[in-house]
Amino acid sequence: GKTVLLFSNATPRIGLVVQMGNRSLTRLISRKTLKRVELKNDGLEISIRDFTLPKVQVSAEQIDDLHILENHLDQLIGETT
Repeated sequence: GKTVLLFSNATPRIGLVVQMGNRSLTRLISRKTLKRVELKNDGLEISIRDFTLPKVQVSAEQIDDLHILENHLDQLIGETT
């Protein structure tokens, strides 16, 4: 399925929509729910504290602007770039 990440400059949280078959799962990722982010050769792996959706793969082809994503993730985990 497809994965959509939604960003807002007003908040460091990230909206997540994952298509699974004919259903969509939505999550709001915050500093509290973000567990780990790993950069892989083929994209990004986001681990969240959610037993129904513990890990999400985002392919590199789905990421329009890696710098925007990186900035929002840095805000979530409390780092500065």
